[in-house]
Amino acid sequence: VDFYIFDEVGSLPRFKTEYRARLDALGLELDERERQRIIREVRLAYQLNTEVLAELMHTVKAAA
Repeated sequence: VDFYIFDEVGSLPRFKTEYRARLDALGLELDERERQRIIREVRLAYQLNTEVLAELMHTVKAAA
């Protein structure tokens, strides 16, 4: 699936390291309420992403 291709990012290991460092730094700036709000939003995003991928799989299998 093309949305897993990140050619424009450059070095994936470097990108991951920098991304995580920025998330960690942001986490230090937020209070507990904001951190929990972000965690809830991330969980919802993962759930919705899982549902979309499951639906795509169902659609692909039905078309085969």
